[in-house]
Amino acid sequence: MEKAHVSSIAYDSGEVRLTVAGVPDQPGVAASVLAALAAADVPVDMVVQSSATTAGVNDIALMCPRGHAAAAKAALAQTAKRLKARGVDVQEDVVKVTAVGTGFRRSPKVAATMFAALAKERINIEMIATSDLKICCVVSKEHADVALRALHKAFKLGRRG
Repeated sequence: MEKAHVSSIAYDSGEVRLTVAGVPDQPGVAASVLAALAAADVPVDMVVQSSATTAGVNDIALMCPRGHAAAAKAALAQTAKRLKARGVDVQEDVVKVTAVGTGFRRSPKVAATMFAALAKERINIEMIATSDLKICCVVSKEHADVALRALHKAFKLGRRG
């Protein structure tokens, strides 16, 4: 069995985070949200549905390219109104930091190391997405440089900064 290995750390500052807050917790809602974005030709990444603090509702958060933020917000605002959601929030001051490698599904050690390195620097993780080849974390833009240095150090990936 191949051992998990991190080959690089990447970051993307060209995306924004959109959250549709307070959508009904029922089948078809996520489909409606993504259909609205598809109709507006908005590319999306890192779609996350989470339980809100109020029973019967969820929040759906996603990332999209900064250049599509206005179209995404307009499409989502119409959908939020139709779904009787609380509204749409756009967060522009975020970056996505990503550990790239192999074998991540077989070992939670890479994710644990990544999360611990960010925590040690007091960097809050706002969103997480994982696959066998990468682990992505959305963090505040103000912490981008510190996050990159911390992750390079944690995974012993050359000198940075």
